[in-house]
Amino acid sequence: MAESPAPEVDKRIIAARVFMEEGSPELACMLLEHSHGAETDEPEALYLLALCSRDLGQLEESIAHYERLVLLMPDAAKPKAELAALYAYTGRTEDAQRFYQQAAALQAGTAGAALFSQLASAIISDDPAQIPTPAKRWEATLGVSAIHDDNVNAGPTATTTAGVIGGVPVQFDLDPAMRPRSSWGTMVSAGGRYLMPLSARWAVLYQGDLSGTRYFSERDFDTESAALGAAFVRRSATGTISIQPNARYVRRDSSLQEATHGLSLNVGRPLNEMVQLGAGLGYFHRRVPVSAAHDADGYTASLSVQKKIDARLQLGGQYLYQHEDARLASQTRTMHGPSLFATYALGSFTQLMVNYRYVAIDYDERQPLFRDAREDDQHQVSLGARMSLRQWLGHNVELNARYSYTDNQSNQAHYDHERNLATVGMLARF
Repeated sequence: MAESPAPEVDKRIIAARVFMEEGSPELACMLLEHSHGAETDEPEALYLLALCSRDLGQLEESIAHYERLVLLMPDAAKPKAELAALYAYTGRTEDAQRFYQQAAALQAGTAGAALFSQLASAIISDDPAQIPTPAKRWEATLGVSAIHDDNVNAGPTATTTAGVIGGVPVQFDLDPAMRPRSSWGTMVSAGGRYLMPLSARWAVLYQGDLSGTRYFSERDFDTESAALGAAFVRRSATGTISIQPNARYVRRDSSLQEATHGLSLNVGRPLNEMVQLGAGLGYFHRRVPVSAAHDADGYTASLSVQKKIDARLQLGGQYLYQHEDARLASQTRTMHGPSLFATYALGSFTQLMVNYRYVAIDYDERQPLFRDAREDDQHQVSLGARMSLRQWLGHNVELNARYSYTDNQSNQAHYDHERNLATVGMLARF
């Protein structure tokens, strides 16, 4: 039987490897771009292009090559891990975490898997107490979205509400102007953060965000907000702790609606590579210039848990308790309830999110004209999706879509309302 011919050796790839080994990445890149082209789908040539452009400091080009390579070789762990390292270096922490997790899943049970899992655990979300000291210490974001809100004013579903005058039950007709109002609009946001290491364990994270919403048909509800904060973070092998002063200002219809200043303490502790526990305590003072009777001092406490099921799926939950001691006694209230979430990576560039939140809201005293103190049960379900467009645009741009449904049920009919809110837009990270 005749032997099968040996596969043809690509001498150009061999030459490119030699250039890389001899410390001449610029010659390797020039050779491969001439012989195979920068848009090649040949895996080995694409891998060498990613390496040589990385060694030349052309990180965006290297990332683009790696992103195409992981699509061509979805079962290869090494390209995913090297891409994750580049993401971490350039400050794309969530992407880095996701690809380290995927690399670990592809090498389950090996020393490499343990290393990749450890690296993924060191690059965790936006909790200031979890942020490591990356090579890139700053990040800026700019976003623009279209929005549709079918109940901008949180108008009631009912047209009447029960009350009492002098002990006699009565039925009040609600003002038609209170009915739900619907509008399309636009939302623009800008944000930034800067991480300043103080020592091997301590760092300060400065954060700020601005946003504005404009409604096309309900201009009275146009809103701007600004949030500022700093987190003093301590990290150790057993967990993290952060102390966070913060401030938030909200304007609506060109007047200041709310100014809130506070301080929170948050701690986090990993049980293992897959489970993270958290807890928080906080205090805030809220000032409401348009209605001083609603000024309040608030106190919060929370417990949370996050679990990574596998490289794609993560589950979590939080229980929040909040008490607000308002200047007007009938506005003093207690809020408590759970929030559950799940995130799922659909491929390398798309992430799906789902969240359910329940809040029980109990007011201390009844309002005039009503028999009982107000009690609300609020349910909220939200669905979201995020897709990276880097493989097409060459820049760190995301397409975001989100839908949320809120159902607020109250023992006082004029507070019953439903709300559907949808947004779709773009977010660029720098």
